[in-house]
Amino acid sequence: MVTDTLKSKVLGLIKQSATDLGVNLRVTARIKDYSALKVNIQSCSIDLKQNMLDTIKDKLVNGRLLGTDREYLQIVLSNLEQETDEPQSLPCSEYKLDKLFSGQALELMEKLFASIRCDYYCNSDSARDYFDVAYYYELTIGKNKSGFKVV
Repeated sequence: MVTDTLKSKVLGLIKQSATDLGVNLRVTARIKDYSALKVNIQSCSIDLKQNMLDTIKDKLVNGRLLGTDREYLQIVLSNLEQETDEPQSLPCSEYKLDKLFSGQALELMEKLFASIRCDYYCNSDSARDYFDVAYYYELTIGKNKSGFKVV
């Protein structure tokens, strides 16, 4: 169950992680249906979008990727390169961070996910169709009216 206490704790850990890395970061969080914590990066001193573009292009050219990883990165790259006037949110998969980001951006994203999962547990058993998780979470980049900004 997601409470205001958990939300405050996560935001505090995120702020501390950003301070430790020397990164200027603006993050918001909201609770959805008391079961999900939705965290959004509104602005950052690291250009996460450019880092993602550079990392994906490098992985596609120089990386040894399996077929599904290559397809996933090609789709993400295609979506990122589409020019629109609308603010665009960036995809952020916890399980593909090393393929989407590099350097200080990767370190920041890993610390953000660690902060979000501070009180997380998963005792689910798919063989018995039994789900027991502490809470659901989602990290987005620039999912707001103005999109992501570099500060």
